[in-house]
Amino acid sequence: MGKKMGMTEIFLILKKHFASIVVTALVFATVSAVYFSVFVDKTYKSSISVYICRKGEINYSDALMSKEISTDAVVILESSDSYISDDVWVPHDYAESMTPFADLEKKGYGKDVIKSMMRYEVVNETGVIRISILGNDKNVTKQIGDALSSSVAAYLQDTIYGIQAKLVSGAKVGVVAGPAIVRNSIIAALIGAVLVYSIHAFIFILDNKIRDNENFKNRFQMPFLGEIPKTTGKVLKNGVKVSSNYNSRATSFRFTETFKSIRTSLFYILPKMKNNIFAVSSPGAKEGKSTVSYHLSVSMVEANAKVLVIDADLRNPTVSDYFELENKKGLADILRGSKTFDECVSKEVIKGLDVLTSGPIPENPSELLSGDAVSQLLNYVKDKYDYVIIDTAPVNIVTDSLLLVDKIAGILLVSRYGSTSYTEMKKTIDNITSVNGNILGAVINDAVIFDNSYYNRKYYK
Repeated sequence: MGKKMGMTEIFLILKKHFASIVVTALVFATVSAVYFSVFVDKTYKSSISVYICRKGEINYSDALMSKEISTDAVVILESSDSYISDDVWVPHDYAESMTPFADLEKKGYGKDVIKSMMRYEVVNETGVIRISILGNDKNVTKQIGDALSSSVAAYLQDTIYGIQAKLVSGAKVGVVAGPAIVRNSIIAALIGAVLVYSIHAFIFILDNKIRDNENFKNRFQMPFLGEIPKTTGKVLKNGVKVSSNYNSRATSFRFTETFKSIRTSLFYILPKMKNNIFAVSSPGAKEGKSTVSYHLSVSMVEANAKVLVIDADLRNPTVSDYFELENKKGLADILRGSKTFDECVSKEVIKGLDVLTSGPIPENPSELLSGDAVSQLLNYVKDKYDYVIIDTAPVNIVTDSLLLVDKIAGILLVSRYGSTSYTEMKKTIDNITSVNGNILGAVINDAVIFDNSYYNRKYYK
């Protein structure tokens, strides 16, 4: 299902792909300039002007009245070639002589060729006709103009009754009339820019991946809590990339502020639910749910909240990697009844933050999470902490996270920019609502954000 294109989307695509649009436009312009400079012959233009009026008309006002005659004269010139004569004429002394047109005909410029090189126009709606000659040889264009100078005025005067025609200006050596390299390069640049923009727009319309919050908000009626920008960080085992220090240089100002905004939204939402336990999940794997759990928990303790993070992803646990903890004991042991909470919890991993890792991966995750031991554990911890964050398995892959919905306030959904599709997110929402689960809100993780102007102001840094 494609996206709708409005002014916002149009400018978003322009902003996002501005560099590629400009580069393509410059490439097209350069190729055009080289092509028309090197491979296309220059076109030269010579012209003559002929003034036509009724016999006896001599002043400017009368000349303006002659435009009708000049218009008729243009029609006659365009439909005839009698004034282009290549006949050899013999004077009284019987010496053979050639007309200028006969000389041109020997060079390969016969009547048809010369006719194709000629353009006619009435100058500013007056009695002046301009005849232009366009060709690749500037000297030939002048030669044709000179030949016409001696024939056109006489031809018109003999053809149209009651007029007089006079040559106003003769031909000069042809000036360059083309190719219009600058104009053609500008047109080529525009074509290139429109072409690459159209490609990006077409891809945008067909793309079903989540890439911006506006389309997300339009598609899904749920609280949108924020776009988490890309950040750098050290790589731990299992390829987990994370900054162990939430406020380190590896995290940007906008990154930390986004989590503070998400934290504030949850501080507002959770009291209404009368439940301080919530889960963090995603439609599929590797979309950043554990990243969000980690940074959100650190952000909450920064606000002086006492927080517990529980890794309930008993199939692919990663919380221990984020907090750099051993995972020899944890939730699975508690649910099996082999250990107590106090024996498994890691206290004060960060001041105010406790972590319960998954423990060894069990053979029956779903059975453990559906048992009474989960309810007993959550009832035990809810009064000990201000907030309990449960990192759960992806909703669309296994049903583990759905087994908890009746015991928690709701689920915070995480999607990954350019990876999670709208179809996958829709399926996740349907899966949660089908078991009467609550969705606290959604975030887009690893987002590529192009407008940093607000956050880049030194005042706010």
